[in-house]
Amino acid sequence: MSEMDVEKEICQAVNMSPPDALSEEERQSFLRVLVLKADKLSDDEFFSLSERAQEWLNESIERISQGKQVRDFKSAPKPKEDREEIVEKVVKARKGIKSKSGSAKKIVGMRVKELLLEYGVSADYDLISKRLKKEGLHVSKSTFQMIRYEFKQTLALLKYQGHIKPHIGGY
Repeated sequence: MSEMDVEKEICQAVNMSPPDALSEEERQSFLRVLVLKADKLSDDEFFSLSERAQEWLNESIERISQGKQVRDFKSAPKPKEDREEIVEKVVKARKGIKSKSGSAKKIVGMRVKELLLEYGVSADYDLISKRLKKEGLHVSKSTFQMIRYEFKQTLALLKYQGHIKPHIGGY
């Protein structure tokens, strides 16, 4: 897959049009916007991209989180890492863009919900917080309480409508 195909693929995934001719500064701005929009893709949308597109995005997210410029498609290194390393890098890189895209909040929110399913929705803040800390994540007590409350409401509604079994989440 050529560099232009990768650019078109990512642009299509985030509903942007690849620009024609831009100055170097304008090109860098375009690439940053492209990466930040792509960072908001769902996991399913992200993993439906080609391996080359995923690797370019992973590296670009990491570079932005480090305050570096995004490499243009032509200068990006060719694929060579295995799938697990890529996923690990994406999670780490997405944590670093907290204020720009909110994806770190999504990761923490999803992880809190996973732990609530594992330990039950009555699990207390200390237990969940300790587990998140081991994973390099943090959630404030008020955010945890809000996530747990909303998650309980969602589980109750899904159970009431018969979409999930009554014992799911210990609720």
